[in-house]
Amino acid sequence: MTYPTPANNYAVAVGTDSTAPFITIIMNRAPTGNDGPTQRLLVGQRWVDTANENAEYFLLNYTSSNGLVQANWVQLGAGAETVETLTGNSGPPVPPTAGNINVLGTGAVTTTGSGSTLTIAISGGGGFTWHNITAASATLAAQNGYVADRGTLITFTLPTNNALGDTIILMGLGLGGWEIVYGTGQYIIFGDGPTTTTTGNLASSNQYDCCILVCTVPSATAPIFQVLDSIGNLQVT
Repeated sequence: MTYPTPANNYAVAVGTDSTAPFITIIMNRAPTGNDGPTQRLLVGQRWVDTANENAEYFLLNYTSSNGLVQANWVQLGAGAETVETLTGNSGPPVPPTAGNINVLGTGAVTTTGSGSTLTIAISGGGGFTWHNITAASATLAAQNGYVADRGTLITFTLPTNNALGDTIILMGLGLGGWEIVYGTGQYIIFGDGPTTTTTGNLASSNQYDCCILVCTVPSATAPIFQVLDSIGNLQVT
């Protein structure tokens, strides 16, 4: 087997090419089997492909077949597949520390890593924050669940500044029941019609009546909610 003889034993870099094994070659393409024998590159040479997110290659050895010498390049960096940062719903991209990025859960959210897979699990009521309401009134909020637990009526106020899909769950428990009121321009669609704008409400008629509300018309001041599901004979006025 014939191995190429290096042209120089010292580091000489010219432009983006090099004749020394420890000066990284920077090119806008990946290396081929012909890259090595012609330039007489030494085993151990590094190559960076700028056309593929700086994928890095290592000259492992040379092979010979029928007198043709070819370079065996091994890719070290995966280029575009290399994860350098992790970005969440808010905040800046997070870089690794000592090669590691922590993904931490809290409350109902937990994370579990196995191999190359990170699993995020939501428990405790589907990710909703639940409230046991015993006061005479409360303001509803998206992605929250409420248990109406009072001997007399509880009045809930529909929120504003809602996005499409915002969801609220309301469950009856106390004897007093519950009603939902709202501001100008808001209303709740239940069945084949809405409640009366500004003056109407949606209310329970029995102790254990429940409903799930979903925002179908987002708005900063007058979002519209629709009853996705209900239990009991809800009163619409």
